[in-house]
Amino acid sequence: MERPGYGLEQSEVEVNVGEDVTARIDLTRVDFGRLRVVSNVTGARVLVDDQLVGTVPHEGEVSSGPHRVRVEADGMKSWETSVEIRPGQLTPMRARLRPDVGRGSGYVTAVFGALFVGGGIVLAVLGNDLQNQLIAARDAGALASDDERHDIGLFMYVGADAAFGLAVILGGLSLYYFLYDPLPPSEGSVQDARDWALTPLVDPTRGTAGLAVGGRF
Repeated sequence: MERPGYGLEQSEVEVNVGEDVTARIDLTRVDFGRLRVVSNVTGARVLVDDQLVGTVPHEGEVSSGPHRVRVEADGMKSWETSVEIRPGQLTPMRARLRPDVGRGSGYVTAVFGALFVGGGIVLAVLGNDLQNQLIAARDAGALASDDERHDIGLFMYVGADAAFGLAVILGGLSLYYFLYDPLPPSEGSVQDARDWALTPLVDPTRGTAGLAVGGRF
């Protein structure tokens, strides 16, 4: 005798002519369950404890006990939840994935911010070098009042301050683009575990057999 969700059990009975015999067989549930996952994104990846087990729509065996299930797809926000897989039972799960917000603007502003930081450092170093030259010329008594290096150094320091200011602004924008998300997160639900739907029926008194399909998602 066997039934979905239970292990196969066998028993020998002796039946004499004209005798009705009642045989009791106790079925024991298997040590695994089944997980069924559907989603609004066909082909989304299904991962159980960070291991890829299939794609949506998916139904497969999972060891009984607690597990982490994640449904993910390219360009979509992933959805993850904890689920308790019961031995010999089917656990249905639905996942509704929503589009992920692109982070391209964040990367672009971050790159430009880094460039402005680099430019500001270069200008500050060059300006400091000119200042050292002017100090040396002054100490040597060779510094002219109209030395153009005064203006050049001033422009370099002003440019460095402006570059650092722009870098701070772009850094803030980059952080905003990375954190701002106007779209709601993906969501899902886990249905109550139930016996597997396909059940063989055997009636020894009538000598008939068949299959019964039941349950709902």
